[in-house]
Amino acid sequence: MKTKGSKNTSLHNLPTVILCGGESLRFRNASYDAPKTLAPIGKQPILVHILDRFRRFGISRFIVCVRDSDTEIAAFFEDNPEHAVGVEVISTGENVPTGARLKAIEQLISCNQFLMSYGDFLTDVDLDVFWETHLKGAVVSTILAVNPNSAYGILKFDPDGYVSDFQEKPKLQHWVNAGLFIFQKRVFEYLHENTVLETEGLSLLIEAHELQAYQHVGYWQSMDTPKEHRLLNEIWESGNVPWLR
Repeated sequence: MKTKGSKNTSLHNLPTVILCGGESLRFRNASYDAPKTLAPIGKQPILVHILDRFRRFGISRFIVCVRDSDTEIAAFFEDNPEHAVGVEVISTGENVPTGARLKAIEQLISCNQFLMSYGDFLTDVDLDVFWETHLKGAVVSTILAVNPNSAYGILKFDPDGYVSDFQEKPKLQHWVNAGLFIFQKRVFEYLHENTVLETEGLSLLIEAHELQAYQHVGYWQSMDTPKEHRLLNEIWESGNVPWLR
């Protein structure tokens, strides 16, 4: 039976799980070999920018899921206690898929609802609106969806094979997973120790009609590559910073 989240439940009471356990193979290089979530935007790691975005909406409890070998993240919070308020760093295994990482912290979730975020993107999404959309949906999960610019120039051809149009990195027509979710605690029923959230986990939710999307048309930028890292730093240095809105 589907159950709506209580209208009396406030967004700021929800815990937020942040997944920081990826291998970051496209991001790490000879000049940067630390966890991607510690890569600086300005003077602070992207993880701090993500935490600050949630804190702007009154959220104060965070469960940061890391690989066993990523001791640098816990060390960062130990060395910077001003950023560690309300943060609990949990080791969730080494080569463990995303759904299994989430399943590993099930016992730490006492609320009926919680947020989950990847640790490698920044956005100006209004979390209050995102939360209200989730409450109205009466589903296990609401996913943030965005349609970012293509990473490539797009060609069109005429019947003879001549190029008829070229667009340099246009907006995608498809909506993609932005890496932010609100879950009912019932999501753990769909996860086990080998679940990849983005394949099996979401597929099961879709089959059960328990996944809805909130389509965000504002700012969103991932940080999968060194080029995107440079882009975010350029935005920070410009002083016109969308995720501070």
